[in-house]
Amino acid sequence: REMEDAALRVIAEYEGRAFPRTRQLAGKWLAGRLKRVASEEAVYCAELLAITYTRMGLLEPGRPSNWFDPGRFWSGDRLELRGGASLGPEIAVVVDPVA
Repeated sequence: REMEDAALRVIAEYEGRAFPRTRQLAGKWLAGRLKRVASEEAVYCAELLAITYTRMGLLEPGRPSNWFDPGRFWSGDRLELRGGASLGPEIAVVVDPVA
């Protein structure tokens, strides 16, 4: 229940934030690789997921959220989650091309 509440608080806090432009996204990610925290005005998908997981207690708070890229959350990567948690199998999404 605490994890769910933490996730809902992140949703409420970040709702409506812009996705960064390509140059800004690359700069934020590079800063994260250098262990520098970047502004959270605009957030990219993996960064937001890292913020959410950290607040849920699933990620160690030592890495800045902008260190993560989408590949870190792929089921084939070895993302170390706290408390023995692990990511489940990927779920296929099928889009009806007629709709």
